[in-house]
This record gives sequence, structure tokens and C-alpha cells, in this order.
Amino acid sequence: MSDSWPHDCSLVAFKKQMPFNQSSVYRAVFRAFSNRIQVQREDAAVPNLEKIFKATFRLSSRHSFDAMSLRDLSRETGISMGGLYNYIGSKEELAHMIESFMDIHMTNTGREFVDSIADLRNRLETTVRVYIYLGEIFLPWYQFIFMETRSMTKRQKELAKGMEIRDIAMFRDMIEAGQHQDIFDPLIDANMVSSTIIVMIQNWYLKNWRFAKEGVSANDYAGFVINAVNKLLAR
Repeated sequence: MSDSWPHDCSLVAFKKQMPFNQSSVYRAVFRAFSNRIQVQREDAAVPNLEKIFKATFRLSSRHSFDAMSLRDLSRETGISMGGLYNYIGSKEELAHMIESFMDIHMTNTGREFVDSIADLRNRLETTVRVYIYLGEIFLPWYQFIFMETRSMTKRQKELAKGMEIRDIAMFRDMIEAGQHQDIFDPLIDANMVSSTIIVMIQNWYLKNWRFAKEGVSANDYAGFVINAVNKLLAR
């Protein structure tokens, strides 16, 4: 058996296949928003973007994004106010960059890991793993999106809701396709099961501190969720 993803379905194998990691993701952020960022030299911009994003995650987890000011961000990063404006025009723009990057790039990256899997049960199980592993690798990003939505603009709230609705629909489509193929119980409410899957995935990054305290790894938790889903869908 191959020792690479998805034959090896561990977090370690998944990380080896990721096009970016916790550090190199900021290079991807720069390229995604280079038309907005005034600093055009990539090597100069990327380290500051990393400082800005990581400081935002720290400050919002301490006090909330709503309470954070750009002056707080300037102090936390050591970047002057004028320097910050070279990267972000406002707090709202910063939140939009985080959210839209998650919406487009993280989502597309996740789907690339499962697009080639034809077997529906395997595809469903692998998708669960991908979402939990992404939540593990980019934990501060996911926590920010979930916890700070309440303090964002109406447009950003709608974008966050849209991401969740789309994810539920993706799992629902897989389950309904499996029901048509007589793989899953045809009497199960596919939408309710899909919503439950999303709640279980979200639980990983919302209660991550508790799982860490109990010694539960991302591999362990993904296996538990897959077991639970298979029981829900069993004929």
C-alpha cells in the first residue's frame, strides 16, 4: 500500500500534500491580494503580512476583533500605523481578506484532495478528514471566522453563513448520491446528517483546547467522526 495521501490518511501525510503550510500561506495571501497591497516586493511584504495576521488572531482571541483597534495592531506587530496602511485600509478590509481567503483558497484546496475519489463512501470519509485536518493546521484562522463573525459587517456575516451553507450542501449532495446508489440508508434525512457533520467538524476547532488536554489528536477525532457518520448512514 502507498505511504502517501490518501492511502495514508494521517495528518502527517496530508501535510506533505498541502500546497502551503502555516508559514508559506502568507505568500499565497500576498499573491491573492497583491492588487490591494501597496508593497509590491513579495519578499518584503510576506513577513509583515504574517505579523499582521498572527497578531490579529492573538488580539481577537484575547479581547475580540471588535475591541481591537489598528493602533493595538500596530503595537502588537511593531509596524507603524502608516506601515499598516500599506497592507490593509481598515479593520473591515483585514477581516475581508481573512474571510475571503478562507472562502476561496482553503475551500478549493480542500476539494482538490477529494475530487479524484470516485467511491462515494471513501469520498465522504476523506472529505471529513480534510476539513478536520485543515482546521488543525490553520486553527487560528478557523477560530477567527467562527468566533468573530458577530462583530463583522453584514456583507462579511453573509459570506461566513454562505460558507457554512455551501459546506452542508456539499455533504448533503454526497449523501443523497450514496442513497441513490443504495450505499446509505434511503430513509435518513441527508440534510440533517450533513448539518451534524459540520457541527462535529466545527467542534474540533472550537473545543481544541479540551481535546489537547485529553490527548485527542486530529487523527483520533477524524476517525471518531467518520465512525459516527457511518453509523448514522448505515442501512
